[in-house]
Amino acid sequence: MIPAVRWSPFLRWFARHATGRLRESFAAVHVRGLTTLQAAVDEAPTLVVANHSSWWDALVALWLGERCLRGAQTFGMMEAANLRRLRFFRWAGCFGVDRTSRRDGARASRYAIDLLQHRGHVVWVFPQGQEQPPHVPLRFELGAAGIARRVPNARVVPVALAFVFEGDERPHVYVSVGDPLTPEHAADRDMQAQAVDRERERIRLQLESRAQGFETLLHSPESKLSGWATAWLDAVAGWLQPRQIGIRAALPEPKRSSAETTTET
Repeated sequence: MIPAVRWSPFLRWFARHATGRLRESFAAVHVRGLTTLQAAVDEAPTLVVANHSSWWDALVALWLGERCLRGAQTFGMMEAANLRRLRFFRWAGCFGVDRTSRRDGARASRYAIDLLQHRGHVVWVFPQGQEQPPHVPLRFELGAAGIARRVPNARVVPVALAFVFEGDERPHVYVSVGDPLTPEHAADRDMQAQAVDRERERIRLQLESRAQGFETLLHSPESKLSGWATAWLDAVAGWLQPRQIGIRAALPEPKRSSAETTTET
């Protein structure tokens, strides 16, 4: 198990860096339920259970914690192999677990339980265990449910994340935060999965009707350089292409059979 290291100077830099990375890579970040998550953090330690469909999940989670939540210290459980490869995530609050080792899994769970003894601490867990495509039905492992069982005073908050192309050059990020699970459901992995699935459905409905109350927290204007380059390439292509050449002229003439040649003569 690899413990987290939250170093304040690095966290300040990381918040700016993450904002820049999101601006460069996505058209916008849309969030629903941020006030719900803030209220949970203000009341008690908070365990966030979320789906895992992209490498970006951890960065979005940490960015929300550093940029959008008051008084929160955000941590995230991450695959140890990935944390060794991307060591900066450890300084931003991630701790690593070797999922192939039951003993290491137990250590990571105890570590998360210790973190959740303090109000203001937020621990993100992705109970699917590995990245899975968005269309795959949610099936959670037992780790998050076990943590919730050991920390009954913690708020268990379901969150869905999605990365969607909507006609822009870059995809949009959607984050939907649900209400904390009731005490009788908080430590049930099936109830956790169903709650996250409801938030995934909210995102789907938002894409269909635009009526689900999402707020745009970060918007990236279209790159002027990219727009200029596209217009320049289009102008050059139009100048180089002879006006009389149409689609048929651009295609090779079909070969004629000997029978067709004989008929014409």
